[in-house]
Amino acid sequence: MTKRKDQRRELLKEDEFLSILERIARYAQNEPRKMLIGVIGFVVVLALIFGGMAYIRGQRTASAATLYDAEKILAANLEDENSEFKFASEQDKYEAALEKLDEVISSTSGAAKHQAIAYKISCLVNLGRQDEVEGLYKTLANAPGFKTFGLMGLGDYHLARGQHQEALAQFERLSDSGLASVGELAYYKKAQCYKAMGENDKARDELNKILNRSEENAQSPMTAKARALMDELEGEAAQSSGNS
Repeated sequence: MTKRKDQRRELLKEDEFLSILERIARYAQNEPRKMLIGVIGFVVVLALIFGGMAYIRGQRTASAATLYDAEKILAANLEDENSEFKFASEQDKYEAALEKLDEVISSTSGAAKHQAIAYKISCLVNLGRQDEVEGLYKTLANAPGFKTFGLMGLGDYHLARGQHQEALAQFERLSDSGLASVGELAYYKKAQCYKAMGENDKARDELNKILNRSEENAQSPMTAKARALMDELEGEAAQSSGNS
């Protein structure tokens, strides 16, 4: 009984499919112009979709190639006579790399664009154009995979300019990110900000987050830096106490 029902369903599906085809054929016969326009429109839409996809793939490929060229320029050794790229000076090298990087930044998105921005920051710093990097750091601070680089760079940018409150805000964001690999560095940077602001007790609190660790990490470079800054704070406190 069940088998017969299944067979009937299949026959009904076939009849329905044939009925649709008959209606389409009848419409094409009665309205050939409209049918032709519809078919042409459908083909055009498909062409635009697949053409757009091909264009995007082509753009990504071209951007990747341009980024690779920029990387090769940055890696070029001015003293290597066999180098593919030859420049009269380091400045010329970074200027040439900047041109390539700007091409990538303007023509693509995602990780390739953010990588190009990171390279551009390096070029600008090497060219002594640090005043141009703030906006680039802000972009990376909100980019997946580049957040740490962006926040750290933005914090250092403000710290170098004596903008301690702004720097502290970026290091707070870095500390709150929960990334264990940058936690201690964020504590140290926050301590630097607090010291510069004259809030030495808060600076000590941040340094103690590094120093009060397990014994096996006691000899790490960050521990040494934290201890040196703590000694500096204690020395200033002793001197201030002696003067009073």
